[in-house]
Amino acid sequence: AIQYAMDKGVLFVAAAGNCRQGVGYNNDTDAKPAYPASYNHDNIISVAALNKSNNLGSFSNWGELTVDIGAPGVGVYSTIPKNKYMNMDGTSMACPHVAGAAALYWSKHPNANWQDVKAALLGSATPIPSLNGKSVSGGKLNVKTLMTK
Repeated sequence: AIQYAMDKGVLFVAAAGNCRQGVGYNNDTDAKPAYPASYNHDNIISVAALNKSNNLGSFSNWGELTVDIGAPGVGVYSTIPKNKYMNMDGTSMACPHVAGAAALYWSKHPNANWQDVKAALLGSATPIPSLNGKSVSGGKLNVKTLMTK
């Protein structure tokens, strides 16, 4: 399905995955892949979760070669069933920030292809210490910089 999407020009934004350290898991997806983010398709952007201090969430997977970028994913105010809201954690909470930024960029650059959008997202990331050596971009999503490209 991801290959089909790539063939049709679709960018696939995926949660890097959540693991709890100390319970037999490895958060490094270079060593232990997490799917679908770790599938070997160039149209995937794998997203790690960051807290408000720009630290990697303790649960968030990371990988210097397999996780592309970080975005807010700790304490994200979100909807829950029965018309309620609560703060939630997870790489799945970080993904919508990147997907929304991709859509915003595409709205400004309607002739861009998925490669252009991915390059712009990763190229506009703000470097942060917690993702240095733990992601492809070494940084967090920066929509302001993205939209000046």
